[in-house]
Amino acid sequence: MTKLRQVVKGKLIKKSWHPILSTKAFDSAMLGETYVADPLSMTGMHLTVNLANLTGDIRQQGTSLKFRVFEVDNGSGIAGIVGYETSNSQLRRLVRRGIERLDDSIECRTSDSRLIKVKPFAVTIASTGKTKISLMRRKLREAITNEAAKQTFDELIRNVISHKLQSSLKSSVKKILPLRALEIRRLNLVSESEKKASESEETKETDTAKKAKKEKTAIAEDKGEAKEATDKTQ
Repeated sequence: MTKLRQVVKGKLIKKSWHPILSTKAFDSAMLGETYVADPLSMTGMHLTVNLANLTGDIRQQGTSLKFRVFEVDNGSGIAGIVGYETSNSQLRRLVRRGIERLDDSIECRTSDSRLIKVKPFAVTIASTGKTKISLMRRKLREAITNEAAKQTFDELIRNVISHKLQSSLKSSVKKILPLRALEIRRLNLVSESEKKASESEETKETDTAKKAKKEKTAIAEDKGEAKEATDKTQ
């Protein structure tokens, strides 16, 4: 419904409300509305929706889904899901004294070649040593990479929402270390521009580390030469 007329370069432009719907993969659910003059301006718009509002399950209010409008159809924005996030407050409830927590970040690709970043969050039943934590981290990274490679991005998101992925990952590491809980803190698509920026930063860090190592070696060599000169003098 038209609510306002905006004057742009001497012309009156009518604004109206336009719905934003999810893709058919998520049952074309109503995500919200936006107030714009040109429906096409919705393209590229991002929005965050609480999962409980979509499912009606209050137990999921600690989880949010992130969407991006990628097309406009008959005045409605069609948004595809680009991320999943669990709130910090929900994760804090899982942490207790005398136990270990594991946070990690993994980049991998889904079966439809979409680059994603997954941040798992795990809590052990009891305190444990660094060796087992390292083994669990390695096994968890391997399991996430394998699971992602077998599923499309939409399938993976559905399995995260239903907690099928979390259960599978928890089972994959139980022989190494039983877990009290395993959650996906965050899962999101990574754009190629973000990937290039990340690789550039990693290259800079590697170059800095190499330079520091080279300088350290040079200092050690100088000290060795100085010692040899002193010994000869004596």
